[in-house]
Amino acid sequence: MNENIDVKEIDHGHVEEKVLQHASIDKASYKEDPQSYGKLRQQALKFVQAFSGNLWSDYNSHDPGVNLLELYCYGLTEISYLADEDIVNLLTNSEQSESFHRYGLHSATEILPSASVTDDDLRKVFLDQISDIENIWFKPVYDKEGNKKPGLHHIQVNLSKNVDPIGSVDRQIRDIYSANRSLCEDIDRVSYVEELPCEITAKVEISESAIASDLLANIYTECERYISPRIDFYDYQEQISNSGKLDEI
Repeated sequence: MNENIDVKEIDHGHVEEKVLQHASIDKASYKEDPQSYGKLRQQALKFVQAFSGNLWSDYNSHDPGVNLLELYCYGLTEISYLADEDIVNLLTNSEQSESFHRYGLHSATEILPSASVTDDDLRKVFLDQISDIENIWFKPVYDKEGNKKPGLHHIQVNLSKNVDPIGSVDRQIRDIYSANRSLCEDIDRVSYVEELPCEITAKVEISESAIASDLLANIYTECERYISPRIDFYDYQEQISNSGKLDEI
């Protein structure tokens, strides 16, 4: 409904009149709309009268059947009205913030979840979510007779240096496992890889042009990677550069 209000304002001792107009919907533009409430109700009652015959003679608003009919007409009118609205108005609320969930719009991770299936899937979940983990393995559990206990995991974790496994990391591991485990699976125990001294003896013959200190550093690095392997991470751009094929990524 359009409505004007006369407002008198005092400005430096003078009285001024201003006309403020409400932001409203012009009903006149919807009078001839075939999807308006009145048109839909009128058309619906014609169908009811044609199909019900003498079985239904009360078409006034107090009739329960007419009440239901009016509700359907109102719902269809609301859908038609929203269909003509700007998408920006539909996806924002009065505070101008997005309200996607209100209209059933959810992100891909919410409506298309990809649950962990294999042990490697679980490893990726943990490595993605806990930065203090260098590596993690899920090992089967066996009884005294050597029979595998299905559904139980022995989780072995290699933590970064100077990280306390008794602290928040242990709780994170158990919480993430509970949120991603398959049906009838559970943790048998969680163990942490301990640092042990390792001594390597070797005789290395190098060329005259080689720098001994740099070569020694490379040897230490390769030995560490072999004895205590860590997971390499690649971002999307690196994968594109190396492969270039989305299906391989």
